[in-house]
Amino acid sequence: QSFGYGAGGPVGFTNKGKLSYTGLDGNLIESDYLILDTDDEEVIKRNNEILKDFVLEKRKLSAEEEKEYKTKQEGKLTIFENTVLKNPEVIEEINKKEEEYNNPDLFTPYQVTKEVYGRANTGYTFEETVKPYEAELIEARRNLLKSENTKGWNEEKLNDQVEKTVRDQLKYQSRLDINYKATQKAIEQNPSLQDELYVGSLLSEQKELKKLKKVQELIEVNAPIFENVYNAYSKFLVLLNDVQHSDIRSTRPSLTPTQLKELQDELDLLNINVDPNDPNTVTLNNGKVISQSLFDAWNIVNSNLIGGAATYSHLMEEMNEASEDAGSSKMALMAAILHSEFKHWLFCGFYVKTKPDLLEIGPYQGHVLACSHIKFGKGVCGNVAKEEKTIIVDNVLEFPGYISCDPKTRSEIVVPIFHNGQLIAVLDIDSPNLSDFDETDGAFLEKAVSIM
Repeated sequence: QSFGYGAGGPVGFTNKGKLSYTGLDGNLIESDYLILDTDDEEVIKRNNEILKDFVLEKRKLSAEEEKEYKTKQEGKLTIFENTVLKNPEVIEEINKKEEEYNNPDLFTPYQVTKEVYGRANTGYTFEETVKPYEAELIEARRNLLKSENTKGWNEEKLNDQVEKTVRDQLKYQSRLDINYKATQKAIEQNPSLQDELYVGSLLSEQKELKKLKKVQELIEVNAPIFENVYNAYSKFLVLLNDVQHSDIRSTRPSLTPTQLKELQDELDLLNINVDPNDPNTVTLNNGKVISQSLFDAWNIVNSNLIGGAATYSHLMEEMNEASEDAGSSKMALMAAILHSEFKHWLFCGFYVKTKPDLLEIGPYQGHVLACSHIKFGKGVCGNVAKEEKTIIVDNVLEFPGYISCDPKTRSEIVVPIFHNGQLIAVLDIDSPNLSDFDETDGAFLEKAVSIM
């Protein structure tokens, strides 16, 4: 019936309190004391144990009660949004903070002059470099390097994402702080709204988290190519970075012989050649000395193989938002989104299965008139429809039975689209460049069309 926090805190302890609620039998059920605003790991651990033991009694609601409950929750969320989120003063304050955290120089180090005084007023001044949000940047980088979606990003891309992550965290925390203060002020002005505003604020947070989780699930891509890249990337990080101090100028790798062999096998799978007898060497910033050939292999893994991962992840978020409201225009929207991002593509469109062995042109983006009909087994699209698997063609002029619509086309990728396990269409993309597509494009495009 009711739920609250903070009741029963002992005198003199403002950061202590209990969780409590009225049970189904009308009796008050309380937790042990919780301690807030603490960094003590033991205290946090005990708090978590208390929360685990403090289980709410549940009973099954009737359909009518469930409907009534949802209506009440929606009402509380609306009150919170109208009172806090749409408050002009709150919006203005949040905008100011966002402008502050969007400043391009937010993370730029700067010099400050400090003065140190000793006895008899003697002293000196010195210059000190301040690195804004240094701890936050380090933590964000550490977390991003653990993510499957960032494996293989080059340093520039990683740095950009690290800064974006910290900016987003700062904005998020500032919004929480501003909304909390506005909530407290609204309750002071109208105490009767306390329950609605507290519950509404929680529901608002849940709403945002659901959106984030939905996007996160969309950009998860599992393909063998990424597993190989991830394994190679992880070993390279050890090889290039984990150098013991006594080893700084040594050419001896920090990987074990077994790990080096595994790295070589993974590079072979990725068709990256390393010359074990390369006499040329490169000295890294940390003093590590490795062969030029191995350094070149690192650059390929780091930069070229899955550099498009971030772009595709961003595009899939756009596609998902568009497809929710697109109805029968989903294909047209997806073709437009893809073609606007990859402007050098000559053709990006769909062929729809209209008969058991026939594809007909659907929505597309391009400057030439597309082939209107393609039979199963003919050309790249027809073979994909027949075999029901993605085909990547590095040079279309070498593909048996290739159907030419644009003489400028040099490479092509075609991805099958399924609904309830049945082929319904294919996505066809043409490029003027040889070997313009690889497994990265295939994996992400397969995931992208699955959104539809």
